[in-house]
Amino acid sequence: MVITLVPFEKLRRDPNNPRKDVAAARQSELTASLRIHGIKVPLIGYAVPDGVMVCDGHRRLDASAEVGITELPVVILPQKPNETELLLLQLTINGQREDLNPVDEFEAFSRLLKLEGWSATELAQHLATSNADVTRVMAIGKFTPEQRERVRKGDISKSAAYALSRMSPDQRAAMMDKVAAGEATCEQLNSQVRRRKPGDDVKARRVICEVAGGTVSVQSKDGLTFTSFIELLEGLLRECRKLRTKGLDLSTAALVLKDQCRQGRAGESST
Repeated sequence: MVITLVPFEKLRRDPNNPRKDVAAARQSELTASLRIHGIKVPLIGYAVPDGVMVCDGHRRLDASAEVGITELPVVILPQKPNETELLLLQLTINGQREDLNPVDEFEAFSRLLKLEGWSATELAQHLATSNADVTRVMAIGKFTPEQRERVRKGDISKSAAYALSRMSPDQRAAMMDKVAAGEATCEQLNSQVRRRKPGDDVKARRVICEVAGGTVSVQSKDGLTFTSFIELLEGLLRECRKLRTKGLDLSTAALVLKDQCRQGRAGESST
């Protein structure tokens, strides 16, 4: 990845830039930061006949105009990138920063998974990072929109956010207030997670596991603990083995299991 200093007058604003409107206060903060520290993160653009078309960094470009920066660092691509290419490059550039916002990172990861249909392992390979790092980032998905905003604003650090993600929703809400108030440290959060008893396991409504040869997805409206997840899988295996002895193929067995489940729910509702 080559970063080139490009004169301000050679940079072109993309008329189709999908950037959302930015609050004046946030833009003022960026302008003040650029005035003191300069541009830390390069813009991304692609070559056009009369200069470089900016496809990422319009806020930095606007702030530079106010500050009077005459040359800006730019990663120049040979042609306009598609959305996946741009996201991967943004994450590669931002991954070199220790202050990267974990919520922005989560949203970018989620967008890539949706765009390409990748598994977490495939995403890790494309980003040249570990599966564990992807898991930590995606843990933000357990937070409510309000909790994510607190992380985005910097009230909760990245390491504290991951520790909080391993708690139950009620416990997370209570401890998040303590962290924001400076009454609990990340080490205290991790210690509390380690002391959690197996019976206090965090519940998940949906569990997706990648295994050799495929992906297993299990969901429950009541939520799954590790124990109930194992019990559900063991029960499924027992039923599948019974149906296999009857000579059923997999598709037919799945229909039989679905019908049995419906009959069971109907029986419960009639009692």
